[in-house]
Amino acid sequence: MMSSDTQDKGGLAVLGQGGTKPKVDKKDRKALLGNLGLDPSSDEYKETHEPPPGGWTNNARAGVTSLPKTGYGGELQLLEDHRSQTIHFSDLTDSSRFTCQQNAWGPGPGGPAPAPTLKGYPHPQIELDHPESFVHVHLEDRSAGPTPHVLWDAAYDMGGTEVLKSTAAAMWGQRPNLELICPPKHGPPHWLERTISRESNVRRRPYMMQDFIASQVISAYRPDHDPQLDAFSMDVDSGNSGKVPKTTFLKS
Repeated sequence: MMSSDTQDKGGLAVLGQGGTKPKVDKKDRKALLGNLGLDPSSDEYKETHEPPPGGWTNNARAGVTSLPKTGYGGELQLLEDHRSQTIHFSDLTDSSRFTCQQNAWGPGPGGPAPAPTLKGYPHPQIELDHPESFVHVHLEDRSAGPTPHVLWDAAYDMGGTEVLKSTAAAMWGQRPNLELICPPKHGPPHWLERTISRESNVRRRPYMMQDFIASQVISAYRPDHDPQLDAFSMDVDSGNSGKVPKTTFLKS
């Protein structure tokens, strides 16, 4: 068995005479650093350590846009507050299809911006608990101002069925093409009301009591409108400025 003294002597012998480290040729050292990408004069070192043309920051910012400036942050949500029992199904609360994130009623370049129209689906689908023939659908934003803002007003032929298909064409109406629900970003939640009435085969205004079939009330709001979510609020107006999200806590 080799003693500790023998091991120490063997270690010194490896390092060289007198216990000194072996000398490494400068050319070999440069070649080794070059292979590892650590030689400042090597192409590998320059690619990983020297800034590219335009600088690191400009290259990182290329193609990156900041977050949109919003008032009440978060995705616009549609919440159903009331629905008549005669309505079995309605996809009006599908915010991915029937809302927009930007306000379309504010001023734009060259004048007021046009109201956006629905893309992909002509209008929401409605399923009743009984068959109907001619129906009149009316949707309006009751919080748009002094007078309600009509988003959808059209007459349809359901053909004696319970379903008004989303692809059914309007026969006539004040606004046969559905306008997307786009409440202003700065302001309180909006509530909307949709009524479904019986329609004759002639153009006339439906009677409120005799022709009434069903109604639906929904609220359009963003997460910041809910005081219970204040504990998880974020500073969405900061964009990509590098600010830390603002977090507050509810006081008990």
